[in-house]
Amino acid sequence: MIRSLLQTEPLPWHLLLDADPEKEIVEGYINHSEILVAVREEKIIGCLAYQIREEEAELMNVAVDSAYQGQGLGKQLVEQALIEIGANKPYSPFPVLVKTGNSTLSALALYKSQGFQEVARVKDYFLTHYSEKIYEEGILLTDQVILNQMI
Repeated sequence: MIRSLLQTEPLPWHLLLDADPEKEIVEGYINHSEILVAVREEKIIGCLAYQIREEEAELMNVAVDSAYQGQGLGKQLVEQALIEIGANKPYSPFPVLVKTGNSTLSALALYKSQGFQEVARVKDYFLTHYSEKIYEEGILLTDQVILNQMI
């Protein structure tokens, strides 16, 4: 089941930090985000944080517990976020952004399968904005990839 995080529920930090390991960066956006969660047997196993701004929306953080990956939960979270953004967008067509890493191959594939297209890259973003090197799928994360779609 995909639903909004209840105000009485704690933030799923283990998932949020899996997708973005710098807690200070997550703290900078999480309180201004809408949060969707994937739940199985009353346990939060996935989450997606997004923001709708005046000029654009952005998927800020998408994570699925490693034990549940490969089951389509990331896709379901992105689809639900796009539905909610579409219902609350201030005008149409409205841009939705997602920013990820160049070595985050499964995430790139997911976003592209949902209609996002690469529009820019920020060279060495993860080397200059994070205190420790990040490896994903055994590859050093260097560049930020910015993807966009209009809804």
